[in-house]
Amino acid sequence: MNRSDTEYQRASRVIDSSSANTRLTGTWLIIARVTWLAIVIPSVALFVVGLSASFQQIQRACVDYNTCNNIPGALTAKELQALSTSGFSVSAYAVLLIMFWVIITAIWCGVGFLIFWRRSDDWLALLAAFFLVLFGLTSSANSFNALALAYPFLTCHLAS
Repeated sequence: MNRSDTEYQRASRVIDSSSANTRLTGTWLIIARVTWLAIVIPSVALFVVGLSASFQQIQRACVDYNTCNNIPGALTAKELQALSTSGFSVSAYAVLLIMFWVIITAIWCGVGFLIFWRRSDDWLALLAAFFLVLFGLTSSANSFNALALAYPFLTCHLAS
């Protein structure tokens, strides 16, 4: 056995010992999977519900700071007028924008759910899948903000 074989065996033991520490088994595995699903599934449902609120907000002219800055793609009255005069309907604009957001979010969530499905016994993979899904849900459409604008009672106000 030469020196490179010994170094290879030592490196493979280090890799084996580090990857073994991220595995979940037994009760911890069940708790981790249930917790992941209990957080992610309602988040996806809120995103889907928020898409209709986003669709409605995009078709209206944004008149205040909250609407213009918290709903991506929301246009002012002047911009909506320019869109209409160019021959492109406001509803078609809203549909295309929502479709784009759904596709982008589906990619992020699809990768997250794929990791969850294939490697849910690894806590590090669960963490990565969780962040992929939540990033996808909150980064593009931000339908949570549209829900908060449409239904103000959903917002949480902290006492100052």
